[in-house]
Amino acid sequence: MKYLLFCLCLLMDYPIHDIQVAFFKIQEESEQLVVNIKFEEEDLLNALEVEKIDLNLKMINDYLSEHFKVKINGVDFTFELESFNMNQNHLYIKALLPSQMSQVRTMEITNTCLLNIEDHSNVIEIYLNAQERGFLMNKERTVIHINL
Repeated sequence: MKYLLFCLCLLMDYPIHDIQVAFFKIQEESEQLVVNIKFEEEDLLNALEVEKIDLNLKMINDYLSEHFKVKINGVDFTFELESFNMNQNHLYIKALLPSQMSQVRTMEITNTCLLNIEDHSNVIEIYLNAQERGFLMNKERTVIHINL
């Protein structure tokens, strides 16, 4: 019985994380499109092959430029990373997309972030044009086309 209690205490100190997922939320704020991203800190550090202390905005930007692409109304857009911070084993990133068009009618998202991890998924949430849309992306589904 004491052994079982000891094992349970160990598990409480090391949370089990069996769902591999990252979140990408796209919404309009002050006439700009904002992308808020949430990664598991360890997953991104492993993908970038860096230590936490070495992580910087350029590394994140380079990774996202290669693995997360957005087309709006048929036009490729490059986003600008505004900030990132780490909190409770998660990495939170805020990126801005220029909103130079009068209305977003279509989006194409290509997302291969962290797909080197077995069973990893990327959840895309879109809040635009008075609509809420959600999509699950993974190794079998790396591109989505959205009509808004």
